[in-house]
Amino acid sequence: MPENTHIAHAWAIEELRGGNNKVARKLFKHALEMDKKDGLIYQSFAMLEQQEGNIEAARRLLKEGTEADPNNVFLWSACGVFESRQANYEEASRHFEKATRLGPMHCPSWQAFGVVLEKMGKHKEAAEKFEQGLQVDPTSVPTYQAYGLMEARRGRHAKARELFEKGVRIDPGHAPIFHAWACMEESLGNYDTARDLFNQGVASAPSSVALLKAWALME
Repeated sequence: MPENTHIAHAWAIEELRGGNNKVARKLFKHALEMDKKDGLIYQSFAMLEQQEGNIEAARRLLKEGTEADPNNVFLWSACGVFESRQANYEEASRHFEKATRLGPMHCPSWQAFGVVLEKMGKHKEAAEKFEQGLQVDPTSVPTYQAYGLMEARRGRHAKARELFEKGVRIDPGHAPIFHAWACMEESLGNYDTARDLFNQGVASAPSSVALLKAWALME
């Protein structure tokens, strides 16, 4: 076993990516034995447990991580994502509140916070979080996409269109935002516009299976 915590952690992640969970588990445990204060090790170890369906074990590791490394923005954000996936939206929102307080410049936390608030039906508050995220990072295309999707679901199509357009201008190769925009136009019966967006998206990201499939289904 490596005697360097960072090497053990990195090795564990590689084993996890390769599907060698048994080896990854041993390495994560070894890394934590060497450094019980590194929140990112707890986060990665929790990912393994979640992949194996050990939800309570994953939750316990995340909790232990926040206790050991209480100022780790990324860990609090990961806790929020984890609870959101379990549909525990109130708990998730508390974690994102903590993450955004500790790291107000971390755009992904604001975005994820907005997504959870939308799921809770708190659209005004969700919009505020998306706006705060875009103030932090005006080039965050995933945030424009998430914000646009919420507005589309609310029937605010002009606002959604504005957000999608901004995102596409920033990154014309971002397939998911073309997909979201084209599907909205298709749902509104604007087939020529949707077709043009699918075409632009596929031209920019020809390997996007989701775009190609959605386009084929429309046709």
